[in-house]
Amino acid sequence: MITQEERLEIVKKGQEDGARLFRVSETIYKGLIILNWICGIVGTLFGFGFFIASSHSYGTDGSMVAMGFGILIATAIGCVVNYVLAVLTTHGAKVLVHILFANLAILGEEKQ
Repeated sequence: MITQEERLEIVKKGQEDGARLFRVSETIYKGLIILNWICGIVGTLFGFGFFIASSHSYGTDGSMVAMGFGILIATAIGCVVNYVLAVLTTHGAKVLVHILFANLAILGEEKQ
């Protein structure tokens, strides 16, 4: 059996750790979204840069246009994958925090 003081300490530490995990996962999520925006902007600029370069070079066989489309497609796929990873990892951590808080609420109810 655990004493009343130990139970209160467990609940308090669990709440602090849960809040910290929630803040960390939220910060990671925001960082990954910012990274996603940066990758999208850079990839789009490179893709359109190849389109512009192909319009200024005469007698090309269209390889620069194909490269531009390839860069745009790779950028889109990379952004989608990054977003999916950001959502799955950080929201999974948030679900764990909610489970922790629910268990702590049950533990807190048992003390009364």
